[in-house]
Amino acid sequence: GDVPADVSAAEFRERLRHDLLTKRYAAPNMGTVRWVFKGITLDRKSSAPLYLRFKHFTSVRPPKEQIWGQWRIGEPGSPNLHVEQVAFRPDSFHEISAPASALSADGTLTVEYSNIDQFLTTVMFPLEDGMEVLYRVGSFGGNYLRSLLLLFIPLGLLAAIALCGGSFLTFPVAVFVCMSYLYLVLLSGPLEGVVQQSRIIQKHSHGETQQKYTKLADTMDSVVRYLIRGGLYLTSSVRSHNPVGDLVVGRVVGWAEVAKVCLSVLCLQGGLFALLGMGLLTRRELAALQR
Repeated sequence: GDVPADVSAAEFRERLRHDLLTKRYAAPNMGTVRWVFKGITLDRKSSAPLYLRFKHFTSVRPPKEQIWGQWRIGEPGSPNLHVEQVAFRPDSFHEISAPASALSADGTLTVEYSNIDQFLTTVMFPLEDGMEVLYRVGSFGGNYLRSLLLLFIPLGLLAAIALCGGSFLTFPVAVFVCMSYLYLVLLSGPLEGVVQQSRIIQKHSHGETQQKYTKLADTMDSVVRYLIRGGLYLTSSVRSHNPVGDLVVGRVVGWAEVAKVCLSVLCLQGGLFALLGMGLLTRRELAALQR
């Protein structure tokens, strides 16, 4: 079909892709959804169980506020297949456990969900956090330590920005620049929602001046959109590595992620600001105190 006039081709393709994936993870009444997870390193002989963390929605709210489903965890036809029929409340996160023996020899886990509820409704799993496989790989203390390191790394970048600004600005202005960067990081969520809108500056009809105002509104909309995208690009490396959410739900924060953030944020970006500040400071005319 035709692409709407107020939607770009890339945005339309992304919406279409999202709709197709959403239908893939939707189970109508007596229908089935299937996931295949690969690369799980848990030993099949381990006594530690696997956990499925999921969240689902229903197209029509069930009268008893719960939906029955059958879970089949493991390779179909395998003697280690774990089958469980349970009812859960929609619109909330839930967890079910399965033995490690449900894994295949190459670390692949197959999960199937069947909607067996008598109430005729469709069960939908969101793409972002609809289904996850969790298993123990370390202690909370180690994960907490790595999360703290990830939180302190952006502070080093902020310090480098402040020192770079202080090399050619007054210290109050340098602090203001540093705080502006921090506020931009904190406001990145709402700003991303603003950029995703079809228009930021809305058009209004003003009689004879409508055409002139429309041109001005289009220009202002483009300028504001590019400014917001530029600010989001500058803060993307800091925003994409927030370990608080992972720590709360128990996801592992690995040393590889800590090293990657340290290299990209502290060494690369912070190092560039530090070198820029050193270069500006060495070229300033500094006064010497004479006694």
